[in-house]
This record gives sequence, C-alpha cells and structure tokens, in this order.
Amino acid sequence: SYRGVGNQYNKTKTIYYGIIVANIGVFVAWQKAANDNDWSLMRYMSNNFTVSRTGVTLQHKYHTLVTSFFSHADFNHLLFNMIAFATFGSSAIQCLTPGRFAMLYFGGGLFASLSHVYASSFIPHHWPNRRKLLNSPALGASGAVNALVMWNICTFPRSTIFIFIFPVPAVVAGLGFVTWDFYNAYVGQTNVGSIAHLGGAFYGAAFYAWTRRSGSLRR
Repeated sequence: SYRGVGNQYNKTKTIYYGIIVANIGVFVAWQKAANDNDWSLMRYMSNNFTVSRTGVTLQHKYHTLVTSFFSHADFNHLLFNMIAFATFGSSAIQCLTPGRFAMLYFGGGLFASLSHVYASSFIPHHWPNRRKLLNSPALGASGAVNALVMWNICTFPRSTIFIFIFPVPAVVAGLGFVTWDFYNAYVGQTNVGSIAHLGGAFYGAAFYAWTRRSGSLRR
C-alpha cells in the first residue's frame, strides 16, 4: 500500500541520515584528538577506527572492518565522500527497502575493508604497490560509497553523472573510475585506497545483479 511504501521510505531515510551523522561524529572525534593534542584519544582512534592487515589478522581487531568506513581524519576526505553519498544515496533510498539499502552500504564497506586487508593474497607479486599494501592502515567511507555509485551506474546506465562541471554518461564514468583505481592500485603513487575502492565497486555491481534477479527493488 501507499502507506506501507511511505513508511519504508521514511525508515530508509533514517538509515541514510544516520550514516551521515555517524561519519561526522567520528570526524569530530579525530579533530578533537588533533586540536587538543590528545595523544591518548589519537591512539584510541588509530587503534579502533582504521583497518589494516596486521590489526585484523594478528591483533584480532575485527570491529575495525566496520568502524573504519565511518572514519575520516581529513575534512576534504569527509566532504567528498559525503557529497558522493548524498548524491547517489538519494537515488538508492527511493528504490531500495531499508534492509536492502543497509545491505548495500554496510556490505560494500565491509567488502572494501576485507579487500584492503587481504589484498596481498591476490595482488600479483610483481606489482610495485604490493609491499605498501601489506601494512598500510586505511580509513574512510569511499569503499561503501563506491558500492552505491556502482549500483547507481548499473541501475541507471543511461543517466548522466557530473564530474565537477562536466556531464559524463554513467557507463563511461563507471569504466573511468574502475580503470583509474586499477592503475593506482598497480603504481601506488598516492595514499588513495584503490583496492578498497575496487572492492566496493565490485560489491555494488554484484548487489545490482542480485537485486535485479531477486526483484527486490521497491516499486
């Protein structure tokens, strides 16, 4: 019924805004630690809101597989991810039930974290960036957001995405994003977690295939 659909949409919006609030809240904690020179809090944030192979496999900090994708220590990183989340999330909350939307964001973030942690298990040994990936900690919602982006591109392939001020067909943008992340994962010349990005994008595409097959889009 119309009322039932409206209730589901409101629940999905609650999850949507809750994710934004959680990301901002963790960012505020990072900033407090930095601005107050609070090394105890900084150590706590680093230990519990970044994810790494050592932290998960040796120190058993499994919770960081989730907490890390709500974590931004840099304002520009937070701003970019939240703009992308707001842009692509607004489409998803109109199409997906609350449970499906949560599965897309949380599943994408978790798969991205696992991709980062276990990257050395599947990255070829001759890749220049392989050694760097072994121990580097990661944080940020980019993997979860990439899942949303790729799901949107697959769901609305004929739509147009604006990259800065330039209109780009969704399919072209998706291929460009993936190609850039593959290249950056290979050379590793930036601090961008490209393997996590690719993991999130893969999850988003797989989630699209599943929702299309199961007919779990909200109509």
